Amino acid sequence: MSVALPPVLVVDDEKNMRSSLTTVLTDEGYTARAVESAEQGLRLLAQESFFMVITDARLGGMSGYEFLAKACA
Repeated sequence: MSVALPPVLVVDDEKNMRSSLTTVLTDEGYTARAVESAEQGLRLLAQESFFMVITDARLGGMSGYEFLAKACA
């Protein structure tokens, strides 16, 4: 019997990167959710819990650094 791995949130404004990361994580057994902006990521974090967040540093609008600071506040 396999144990379900915790969910991971991917935040990246590049569609191909979001898709690639989601595919790799899913193939490894993780539940992966992906959004294209930091603002969407913060809204999702307010609704769901994630084991880990993978984000790009440079995003349109709020940067990945600002996103992480707000997510951890």
